[in-house]
Amino acid sequence: MARLALLWLPLPEVTSPQVVGCVHILATDVWSQIRKDAAVAVGRVLPVLPWSTVEAVLHDLLQVFKQPPDEGDDDWKGREGAFRVLASMLAQFKKNTTPPSTGFSLGTRMMQYLPSALLCDLKPVSAMQHPQLSVREHATAAIIRYVALSDAFTQISTFQEVMSKLNLYSPHEVLPAAHAEGTI
Repeated sequence: MARLALLWLPLPEVTSPQVVGCVHILATDVWSQIRKDAAVAVGRVLPVLPWSTVEAVLHDLLQVFKQPPDEGDDDWKGREGAFRVLASMLAQFKKNTTPPSTGFSLGTRMMQYLPSALLCDLKPVSAMQHPQLSVREHATAAIIRYVALSDAFTQISTFQEVMSKLNLYSPHEVLPAAHAEGTI
């Protein structure tokens, strides 16, 4: 059933709230295979979705990250799935470095900047130290893809921010920034 829902995402009669709701439900599902399928399918159909829908899906995923941790055992599954889908989405953006078309492309669309929600709200530092390994892995994959798309200043400042916050959270478990620079 989930795969059928994912096939319907690019249909023109499916509204933006329906796409956002479908992606949210499937990305935060308790079954890992459904979360994996959602990430693959969203990455595949992202270039054909309307830009407003792409931004709405990004905004919804970022809200999942901002939610305070729940006491339930399945809390990590929603975060893991949301990071998995976000990493898949970011993999679809291409950085254009040759003039005159500098900026980013998503399928046939060209844009000057990444979506503003990413620039303001993607700070997965706390998820990078989550007790669940898959959450840490997918949070790291998302931030790596984001940094790869960013300019040099953003890359350096993001690296410094991540290292300083990880060092604050667990100073005995994180290498000093000078040593970690070559390992991360």
